[in-house]
Amino acid sequence: MATRKRIAQNLKRIWNNKQKELAFTQVSAAKQLGWTQGAISHYLNDITEIGAPAIIKLANFLGVSATDINPDITSELPDVKTLELRYHLSDSTKRIKNKLLHFKISKESFIIYCDKEQEIYDVHGASIAGGSYCEVEDMAGSAKHGPADLVLVKISGKKGFQFSMSDFLPPGKVTKMYRCIAIRLPILSDLDYDDLTAKYRRGDRDTYLKFAKTKKPK
Repeated sequence: MATRKRIAQNLKRIWNNKQKELAFTQVSAAKQLGWTQGAISHYLNDITEIGAPAIIKLANFLGVSATDINPDITSELPDVKTLELRYHLSDSTKRIKNKLLHFKISKESFIIYCDKEQEIYDVHGASIAGGSYCEVEDMAGSAKHGPADLVLVKISGKKGFQFSMSDFLPPGKVTKMYRCIAIRLPILSDLDYDDLTAKYRRGDRDTYLKFAKTKKPK
C-alpha cells in the first residue's frame, strides 16, 4: 500500500515535470484549482496529508491518472470509474488518448475537455469556463431528450464542438450530438457536480443559466 510519503513524492515528481511542460506556477495553479498557494505547497512538501478528492483534482489539472499519484486510490473510492478523455472542445478531429478518474454518473459516457471558454449558442451571457471537464454521452439512435438539454454538437465543416441547447441548435448540418451529463468547473471541488441531465429533463433551464453565468473562475 502506498505510504503518505510515497504519495507526496509521486505528486512532487509529476508536478515538477508538468510545470516545465505546461509553464505554470504554484500561484497560477492555485487560481485554477480554487485553492491557496500555501495549500499546494503543503501538499507538495508533505506538510498536509492529501486526501482522495484533492488527488483527483490535482491529477485532472496535471493531465495524469490519479493512480499515478496514489496507486491505491481506487480502493478508497468505490463509486468511481475511469473515463476516457476523448476530445478537446476546439478540435473534434483529433482523438486524445488519456484516462481520468471520475465519479460515476453514466455507464457510456466520456470526457470532453474545454480548452477554452465558450458561450452557449444563442444564450447571451451564459458560457462554459475554460478548464472545465464536460461528461457527455452520445445521443445517436435516441430521439428522446429533455426540452432544454445542454448538448455539444459537431456541425459539418466546423473543426470544434459547440455548446447549445437541444431545442435551439446552431445553423448547419449536425453530424454529432452529445448530451452533457455533468460539468466540473475549475473552481469547484471534485465532489461538487452539477447534474445537468436531471435539471434539463424537468425543463429547468433558468437554474442552469444562472449557474453558467455566476460560476466562473476569477
